Amino acid sequence: MKKKVVIFFIVLSLSLSIQKPVINAIEYNSIDSQFLALIYHFLANFTNSIKYSPLSILLLSFGVYFIMNKTKSLKITSTSLIQKILSLFLAVMTLIGSVYASNIESITIAFAGIVQLTKSGIIMTGWFFIFEISQLFLTTIIKTGIPNIKQPTFLKSIISRYQKKPFTTATIVLTIMWLPLLILNYPGIIMGDSLQQITQFFGFVPLRSDNPILSTVFISAFVKLGQFLGSANFGIFLHSIVQSAILVLSLAFSLKLIQRFGKSESFTFYMTFLLGFLPIISGLINVATKDLLFSASFLVFIVSLAIYLHDQNYFWKHRTYLITIGSILIGILLRKNSLYVAILSLLVVLVSALLRRSVKNYRIVLIVMGSISLAVVMDNALVKLAGANNETLRRESLSVVFQQTARYAHYYDEEITLAEKETINKVLDYDKIKNVYNPRISDPVKATHLESASSQEMKDYLNLWFKQFKNHPLVYLEATLNQNYSFFYLEKNPNVYYLFLTDAYRRNTPIRIQYYEDLGFKENKQVKDFQLVKKYYYQLFDKLPVLSQLNNVAFYIILLMMIMVFSIQKKKNKTLVLLIPLIALFLSLLAGPVVTGYVRYLIPFVMCGPLVFAFSIWENRQPSP
Repeated sequence: MKKKVVIFFIVLSLSLSIQKPVINAIEYNSIDSQFLALIYHFLANFTNSIKYSPLSILLLSFGVYFIMNKTKSLKITSTSLIQKILSLFLAVMTLIGSVYASNIESITIAFAGIVQLTKSGIIMTGWFFIFEISQLFLTTIIKTGIPNIKQPTFLKSIISRYQKKPFTTATIVLTIMWLPLLILNYPGIIMGDSLQQITQFFGFVPLRSDNPILSTVFISAFVKLGQFLGSANFGIFLHSIVQSAILVLSLAFSLKLIQRFGKSESFTFYMTFLLGFLPIISGLINVATKDLLFSASFLVFIVSLAIYLHDQNYFWKHRTYLITIGSILIGILLRKNSLYVAILSLLVVLVSALLRRSVKNYRIVLIVMGSISLAVVMDNALVKLAGANNETLRRESLSVVFQQTARYAHYYDEEITLAEKETINKVLDYDKIKNVYNPRISDPVKATHLESASSQEMKDYLNLWFKQFKNHPLVYLEATLNQNYSFFYLEKNPNVYYLFLTDAYRRNTPIRIQYYEDLGFKENKQVKDFQLVKKYYYQLFDKLPVLSQLNNVAFYIILLMMIMVFSIQKKKNKTLVLLIPLIALFLSLLAGPVVTGYVRYLIPFVMCGPLVFAFSIWENRQPSP
């Protein structure tokens, strides 16, 4: 009976739309009986909310039934309290995500009347069961190990070779997979931030340190080399080759360790193809961006930390700490928010060292602390050497606050007095933020910030911000939820892909077209035609079952969260330490200007997910202290 109830809720939750359908008003108003009118309204609303055909629902039911039958063979039959809390949280976030993904302005629609409340309850219940079942499967795998899949005969010898030399094999496989993409997408893709860095380097606009100087020099040096060789396009192509090679080596380094931790004959083999195949990774290898190299350095840092947690003697004997130092230096020199990630990681290691009172733990603390300090000194030296403007833009740290004000102005303009509008105007362009407010990205809003606003003007603004929060707290909550719901939403893939060399073009900034011409970048029509085809290949990929979920960053974030709560419950402290940098990165992105669709910020979770998963399996095999 319980299994049938679970299947019912899961199937119905996946079949319902949270949107409020239009009811036939003429029919509704023609019903004299209030009771019958109520039943009519309920049934019409509920019926029109079913988004799949009867055949699709039937097939979905068979699929859910098949999965439920598989749970019989699991050694774990129930989840812990903390796992249930996570399932509930994820179910609530799925409901919220279904609202915003449907382009509905507010989550209040989920509670607008008895029918909407019923649908919301069904959706949350169904997804609660989905996440509960997922955690049962995950817990079983962590405790029993990755099951070996029966391999076709022709693959057995290949997998056997892979097991012997995982680093070399992974490097060769990824290179073979990506090299054709690099050539077909010649010369590469320039997005907005990259063009800004290149134009600053070449003196078209003043050089600033908002984008770290090292990343500006790295990208621009290839453009300079290309110009020297007679083609700026060729310079961007060389940049794509080099950054792809760095990413390949970083992934191969990680896969080698996954092979050691996972103890599976084929898991690492298939994982190599998956990481090479996913558009959220392969679609970025041609993009001139600091974020790809940052992701590679972040992955290498996590790998070195995993080695330290796995075998400290090996870590010191083989000087793996040099990799730790290098990855911290490069990460901080490539992206500003990585400094906070490193500092939080340092604090955790410091607390661990104090608790264990181990000399070796103190050594790692000194290494991390020294690496952070050296990176900051080097970054400051590069800024001075380049003569860059090092003034901190206040808008970068107030993205969340400004976005909340913009949403308030957008929906409650009539409640804001002239005096309050004047207070906001001294910090933000009120009329503009009211109209340009975009729930997914805060860049248009924070772009109106007056950096010249005085301390008193900022104080008055923040006092007003707090006052408005007390008036309509839900507006502030929704401003943040709407911008970040995609972290936890599996039903719709929000990925946005860069496609063309000219992706940095903007309609409202025609000067960018002139920058392309002055720098010598020229778009190839045949390549552009191929990229148009690639665009719909990516979009098709994001709509296919299973593949779409594997290409969704939310899948890996949810996986990491499930591993985290399992580790908390079982007191698997090493896995928790390994998760700290990922948690810090996640928190820094929550405070950022944009997440939804911008996979270049999020691929560290995708690349680190398999490693953390394999490490968790390894730690669970170790005898309790």
